Amino acid sequence: RNWFPPYAYGALGLISGYQLVDLEVAPDGQLLALDVVEQEGHEALTESTLTTFRAFAPYHPLPDHFPEPTLKLRVKVIYPRLR
Repeated sequence: RNWFPPYAYGALGLISGYQLVDLEVAPDGQLLALDVVEQEGHEALTESTLTTFRAFAPYHPLPDHFPEPTLKLRVKVIYPRLR
């Protein structure tokens, strides 16, 4: 519902790639940081990935007993070759 891949990827299958993304989430679920660490492929894929992570914020709050001040994740988003 919040992910809209570029037309050249989803409809045409002309581009592919991946992004390695670091994100940090506050205890209340707010997105504190979003950074692309590594990427390969068309820039439109990177923009789609970043827009999607932002669109899903705020996330669910962290549990009261969460052991760290924030949740830090490194996520690899892969857009495989479709054709």
